[in-house]
Amino acid sequence: MGLFLSRAFPPVAGQSIRWEEQDDFGRLLDEMDEILGEPTIALLIRLRWLARDRQKDHAAVVHGLCRFVGHVLAMTRNARP
Repeated sequence: MGLFLSRAFPPVAGQSIRWEEQDDFGRLLDEMDEILGEPTIALLIRLRWLARDRQKDHAAVVHGLCRFVGHVLAMTRNARP
């Protein structure tokens, strides 16, 4: 069930690398949606870790995801046994 981001398939002639990166990014978001049980981008917006007008900006979404994961890790480190 782990995340698998790879460049195992070379781009088809005339196809840009950008499409492949978007495909990997889309797969990452789909996996996160499944793990979280709700749309990831909507969750990040609701938590105010992503501005609504930046939801198409991959860098902004990744930054929000990093903040989310950091928050979850901090919660697990500080959890009482």
